[in-house]
Amino acid sequence: MLEKPTTIHKWKSPKLEWGPPLCVSMNEAGRLLGVCRSVIEKRIGEGTLKDVKIGRRHLVVYESLKQLLAPDAEKVKVTVEQQREAGYAMEQARRR
Repeated sequence: MLEKPTTIHKWKSPKLEWGPPLCVSMNEAGRLLGVCRSVIEKRIGEGTLKDVKIGRRHLVVYESLKQLLAPDAEKVKVTVEQQREAGYAMEQARRR
């Protein structure tokens, strides 16, 4: 009689219920930003991103990832009122 093959369960990381991580690996930082590892290394060299070395691992501080993106996020943020004013100004310019 043939035995059923046993299923090997892959380990899954637990969901973080207490908030974002303090640090992430360089590969994970690249995945989060959508860039390759060399870009992360370049940003660390420039001082744009903060890193921590624990043993042989280099980890990127999660808050520095958020700070890197924060200025760009503020530039893109436009209120509905600003959009209306811009549309009104464009309409007035066309009438002239």
